[in-house]
Amino acid sequence: MHQIKSLHILCIVGLFLSQVVGAMQQCVINIPGQFVEFSTTDDVNVAANEITLIEDQSVYLRNGFEISSSLGLLSGDSAVQNQSNNSLSSIQNASFAGSNIFINFTRGTFEPKSNLQEFLKGIALIKNKNLFISFNKFLRNEQSEINFYNTNITSCAQSSEGWNISAENIYINEKTERGSIRDLNLELFDKTIFKLPYLPFPATTERLSGFLMPDISFSNDGLDFYIPIFLVTSESSDITFSPRRINDRGSGVEINFRSRKEDMLNTFDLIYFSGDKKYSSNDDERWAFKLEQSFVISNLHLKFNWSDLSDSLLLSDIPTNLDSFSNRRNYTLPQKVFIGIPLFGGRLSVENENYISLNPFELIEFKKAPKIQYEYFGSISNSQLSIDLKSEKFSKPDILLQLFARDRLSQNIKSFGRRDILDLKIASYLYAGPHKFKLNNQVILKNYDVENNVSQNNAFIRSYFAFERDFFSKTKTYKHNLGIELGLGFANYQNQSSDPIFDLNSSIVSLFGDHNNEILGYDRIIDERFLKLGIKSSYKRNDLRNINKMFYKKRLSNSKVLEQLMGPLPDNQDFLMIKNKTGYKNTNFYVSGLYDNNLNKFINYDAKLNYDRSQFRFFISKKFTRNIINLDINEFNYLEIGSEIFINASLNLMFGLREDLFGDQKIENFLGLGYENCCFAFRIIANDDRLVNLTKNNQFINMRDLNYANWEKMISLENKSRISFEFEFKGLTNKKNKISKLFNEYLKNF
Repeated sequence: MHQIKSLHILCIVGLFLSQVVGAMQQCVINIPGQFVEFSTTDDVNVAANEITLIEDQSVYLRNGFEISSSLGLLSGDSAVQNQSNNSLSSIQNASFAGSNIFINFTRGTFEPKSNLQEFLKGIALIKNKNLFISFNKFLRNEQSEINFYNTNITSCAQSSEGWNISAENIYINEKTERGSIRDLNLELFDKTIFKLPYLPFPATTERLSGFLMPDISFSNDGLDFYIPIFLVTSESSDITFSPRRINDRGSGVEINFRSRKEDMLNTFDLIYFSGDKKYSSNDDERWAFKLEQSFVISNLHLKFNWSDLSDSLLLSDIPTNLDSFSNRRNYTLPQKVFIGIPLFGGRLSVENENYISLNPFELIEFKKAPKIQYEYFGSISNSQLSIDLKSEKFSKPDILLQLFARDRLSQNIKSFGRRDILDLKIASYLYAGPHKFKLNNQVILKNYDVENNVSQNNAFIRSYFAFERDFFSKTKTYKHNLGIELGLGFANYQNQSSDPIFDLNSSIVSLFGDHNNEILGYDRIIDERFLKLGIKSSYKRNDLRNINKMFYKKRLSNSKVLEQLMGPLPDNQDFLMIKNKTGYKNTNFYVSGLYDNNLNKFINYDAKLNYDRSQFRFFISKKFTRNIINLDINEFNYLEIGSEIFINASLNLMFGLREDLFGDQKIENFLGLGYENCCFAFRIIANDDRLVNLTKNNQFINMRDLNYANWEKMISLENKSRISFEFEFKGLTNKKNKISKLFNEYLKNF
């Protein structure tokens, strides 16, 4: 083929259908005089088997030509380049291949002065969406308006065996970045199932107000239909307004407002139903909202995390697309306001901290307001200092503490009062070669004021001295670290039997694992004298990774505070805590446990196994805790198991279950089946959710204070089965694979 190095060409070939049909690839023709150039500096090569100079200052490229550039390759049988008006005309049987688009057309014309482009009888492939668009005519006029005439859109190799959208006209205005489709027909297996005379859409990948893709699903509540409307309110904020109809429940709306300033994302979420036929025959309104806002004004930091709802069952009763409400494991909603300001190298803050219970035993709130706190952290040489000074006023009860505390604690549980705490910590380190000495000292001062009855002089000292030695071994094929720790700990005794108890530590952990973990936090500080021996190691070789930790803790004397809480304890208690984390290729294993030498059994353990490959995923988890300190609960014993199997390239199966082994109760079972090919995806999900009935098998030692009526109401309303369907047109609708989402939520909690 003849080569013309001095000829440069800039060509526009592209399609633009935004969120409906995909992406736009654009280049522009510019033919000044004897040169045809790109608007960039990239070189363009033009080649043809025959090049003929014809009248009217035109060049005839025939018997095959190619125009290549960094944007793609334009090739065809023949074309005429007219230098007088800088155009390409009479393009015959041509194609263009770009980074994300491929177009075939029989005839075409480019007129850069008038910005006119025309393709006849063509088909385009949008690669990143695997979307085929065929048309009788593509026209771009002088007003930057694009029209597709007699168009078909599909992702199927044979549209008769899948889906197809046909339209008489697809219109796009590049200046206003809006478009419309006229006489739309949706066909499935060659059968028309949906018609629409007119559909507007935003014609840009940039944020633009307009309708988003509707969301349709089916469940035991019937048809669930969303129509999202997206509104751009500013360069840094937008709102999605989604009218919603659930056939067996009623009509409502979901609203999501977002704004971003620097690294702070502020949101407001609302779900609202004017009535719910399944929940109430009185058409009672059901709603929930959550506001998260953060502001920095000079050095003043303000944060709002405020939620409220009409009834405690709403968020588990009605599924939602709002991410802030999608976690059904939440049992409280926060109501927090925080104001903080730098002061003396630390931070002074005032906070309202309130939690709404989602447990319909009683709609009781837990509140600490105001909470005034000063925090400081600094370091000098090999020492670190932290100061935490706070005053908290409690004005609502802790519902979990009210329900589950032991009888001997009941008289101390208070709903109203103030607690003042000073927590001072100093950690010092001394290194001598591979040897490390550390000394951790903590001083706690606490005062209470309950009904003007002030308790003072509650001072506590905790100290822990330890020696550590690390050993390292490394070669080209493996790396091994071994560390040994020997420590001695002390915490003094103060009689706290008359002190109030305000709140429950958020993490229910065993008291014996680490001397700083107490289930009642500052309200009961444990006295102890103990010896601790720890061994930790890590090993890595090729695909094998292994981390081990083992701590042996021996109490040198009994704890008076523990005996006040639990009754007489055996002398010289000692415990062994082990942790192991092992990974080999696609398999990960984790186990931790606490062994009581006096009981000769494990008090708790947590074991997990996870296997993940492209065609098979599996996990199993077992969690067990017995004799939980200070709570009237005999035992927690749970099993979780799940698997996702990809039977072939199109079909996958997923199942899982959660079970309360001690109560012999199923918590949740699910089964999902998915099928997809190049045309569409179909998924069906069956869920069976059950609340654990803690009244079975004496899981609570003392149940006399529980409201059985409320408990049974919660069981009956929340226990439900669902069958949900999803249908996705590949390349056209948004993917919302609930099967994988459900499985990934299991793995996240796993």
